[in-house]
Amino acid sequence: MTKIQIVFILLIASAMWTFTLYYRIYKKQIKRYVLGIGGLLMLLMLLRIARILTQHQYNILWYTYYLSMIFIPTLYYLCAKIILNRKSKIEYIIPISISGILFLLVLTNDLHEKVFSFRETYHHEIGYFVICLWIFYQVIVSTILLAIRKIHIKKDWKTILTFLPIILGIIYTIRICSQNRIFY
Repeated sequence: MTKIQIVFILLIASAMWTFTLYYRIYKKQIKRYVLGIGGLLMLLMLLRIARILTQHQYNILWYTYYLSMIFIPTLYYLCAKIILNRKSKIEYIIPISISGILFLLVLTNDLHEKVFSFRETYHHEIGYFVICLWIFYQVIVSTILLAIRKIHIKKDWKTILTFLPIILGIIYTIRICSQNRIFY
C-alpha cells in the first residue's frame, strides 16, 4: 500500500467516525464541536495527501497541519466544558483565542522562525514547545475533568478504563519528550 492509499483509508474512517458520532449525540453544541473535530481530521488527511503529491515542496501545507493539531484538542476541551455544564462565555473565548494566536504563529513562521528554524538543519524553537504545552494542557484537563465526572456519576472506578487510550497517549507523549530531552 502506498502512503496515499493509507491516508485515504484514514480519511474515510474519519468521515465514518464523525457521522456516526454526529447521529448519536443529542446536544446541539457538542454535535457542532464533534463535527468540527471530524472536519479537522479529514482536513488533516487531505493536507497529508496534498503534501505527498507535491513531494513536500511547500511549507504552507506543513504549517496548515497545525490547524487540526491545535484546534482538535481545543474542541475536545470545549466539549468537556459543555458536558460539565460550564456555560461561561469567557471559558469558550479564551481557549479559541489562544489556539488562534498559536496557529497564526505557525502560519507566519517563515517571517520570524519562532516555531521552526531551518538554518543548517531543522530545529524546534520556543513557539513549538508552547504549542505542545497548550495541546497537552487541554487534553490533560479535559480528560481529568471528564474522568472525575464519570466516576462521580457511576461511583465505579472501572469507568476509568474508558479513558485508558487517552491516558496511554499522555504517558507515551511524556516518554517521547523526556527521551528527546524536551523537558530539560
